[in-house]
Amino acid sequence: MIKNFLFLFFVTFSLQALESIRCYYPVGVIGSDLLFLDQQSLQSLHLWKHSPQACASDQALLSIYSPSAISVLPSGNGFGFVDRGMIRVKKFIKRSPQTIGFFDPIYNITRVGWLDDETCYFSAKQDERYKIFISDLDGELTTLADQPDADLIYPSLTNDSIYYLKKGVLEDIALCKVDLNEPTSTVLVSLGKKNASFLHMISEYEGFFVETPFSIDSESETLSLNYNHLFFKDGSWSIETLFSFTIPMHYLFGRGPERFY
Repeated sequence: MIKNFLFLFFVTFSLQALESIRCYYPVGVIGSDLLFLDQQSLQSLHLWKHSPQACASDQALLSIYSPSAISVLPSGNGFGFVDRGMIRVKKFIKRSPQTIGFFDPIYNITRVGWLDDETCYFSAKQDERYKIFISDLDGELTTLADQPDADLIYPSLTNDSIYYLKKGVLEDIALCKVDLNEPTSTVLVSLGKKNASFLHMISEYEGFFVETPFSIDSESETLSLNYNHLFFKDGSWSIETLFSFTIPMHYLFGRGPERFY
């Protein structure tokens, strides 16, 4: 419920007409505290931790970093983020984050999740394809899921399994899972030809994802998206669109200071 609220908060607040270009991104919850990004420009990002009880905000990260894909550690003692293509981990008791260095050639690291405070999982490119990886803080990398003819993207942890989207060469999408105890991948259901992203599973039977158009008209002023509910009921998987929304194109693809980071 909290994550759904944060998503709605971001969409409704950030898309308002602002006299000055400044956006706030709620990115995580730690107990009763809120982590949020203050974007003053594409080159000026500040991460803050806000305490409603104290009615005060403290800077959670040095301004020299440009964090994205922020994820709170399971213990709540810190958070991970992606900065300039590298995964970094910031503990609240330390001033500077730790950088996870990989010896294996991987790139285009996307959203990072955590099995525990010492072990993360993520999707990244290797050999021109996206795969699912697990790593410890020392950069010891393990390939969890790999398929030669598909990209494996947007991993989401539920119980002892990681769910992800498999995108084939014909743009077909399937929901898959891999068990952590026995790392064997299973295709759960084909979702058809969709441009799906940001998978978030809340149980083994239910999740959500964003659907975007396959082709984007560069002359259009807005981009329409669907927020979909994916669920297993009565022996089969179904998709229901919860709501649709539009975003002005210059917030996503513009070159000016108003573009979202």
